[in-house]
Amino acid sequence: MRILSTLCLIALMATPAAAQWKSCVLKTWAHFLAPGLQSYRLVETFQSGRGLVSAIRFGPLAGKTAKLYMFLVGNLACGRAAVVIGSYEATTEIAR
Repeated sequence: MRILSTLCLIALMATPAAAQWKSCVLKTWAHFLAPGLQSYRLVETFQSGRGLVSAIRFGPLAGKTAKLYMFLVGNLACGRAAVVIGSYEATTEIAR
């Protein structure tokens, strides 16, 4: 999990601040961030320079925007930023 945590931090640092800090990414990006048909669980939390980061692992790939991991900055109810691995139709098809 350390490698994924490191990748998440790199992605957060590389993304322009204006693109990251929305009032509630779970609402503005709901179509891509919602679990859909997948089960999910919180696997780790860690502190970064931008706040608390929650690492969420999703179950088997299912649905149109299947995901493997999501790193959410801020509280779980309405994060301020998110990095998602696997929420694109093309990459989901390749992974399957």
